[in-house]
Amino acid sequence: MTRKILLTGASGLLGSHLVRLLNGNVELHVWTGDLSQGVGAASLPDRLDAVIHLAQSRRFRDFPEAAGEVARVNALAVVDLAAHALHAGATHLIYASTGSVYATRPEALTEDAPIADAASMSFYAATKYAGERLLAPFATRLNVIILRPFFIYGPGQDRSMLIPRLIRAVKSGDLIRLAGPDGIRLNPIHAEDAAAAVRSALALEGTHTINVAGPDVFSLRELAGEIGRCVGRMPKFELDNSEAPANLIGDTSRMTQLLINPAIRLSNRLNEIV
Repeated sequence: MTRKILLTGASGLLGSHLVRLLNGNVELHVWTGDLSQGVGAASLPDRLDAVIHLAQSRRFRDFPEAAGEVARVNALAVVDLAAHALHAGATHLIYASTGSVYATRPEALTEDAPIADAASMSFYAATKYAGERLLAPFATRLNVIILRPFFIYGPGQDRSMLIPRLIRAVKSGDLIRLAGPDGIRLNPIHAEDAAAAVRSALALEGTHTINVAGPDVFSLRELAGEIGRCVGRMPKFELDNSEAPANLIGDTSRMTQLLINPAIRLSNRLNEIV
């Protein structure tokens, strides 16, 4: 029997890649409403096998002006979706949280690493973590899979995200500010690999929290250098030695064991973005 899946966030970078992976293999129901206005049960399928919640508010940086909207999309909507998943007989709920929930540290962050404290966690990350905690009681009746992506990138990405911003800065010769000599260290993941990880999560049994990150670690200086080689222009930097770099590197051991082995190298795919 073909699995019936409800997907939110299909128009986003990750969601659009996931739609391409799932189409033809499942009966896909794409949420097209405004999640900030709540989830109306009348508009949802009455039978489902899984719910995948990837949506986030486009105003996630607008704090405090859009705080209510961001909280409703990231945290409160997932409660309604989980409740409907139970009502519709679903077995799985997959929730896209964020790697930004962790406290930064020099080494790679495993899923058991400390969560950031209230003073250092952004409002966006706080709403994602709230969504995680609100799903915990549902884990007794659903396979709840929480994914924590680290810097997804790919063609067509919103211009406000990290890598498109870096590309614009390098092309225009703008100064790129680095905390310390090299800036933050991170391991971005291509949207194709991230979508493949979400698809694999549909086969998991039990409740899991899994980082979704790429195979290569870059400092911000190295990442800008890769972009510079691609566009034929050397990046310009401004050093801020008063601030320590906030490393955010996702350990991918659990991802490789349970989902996929991320294989796409950023240096091989920059051309398609530039």
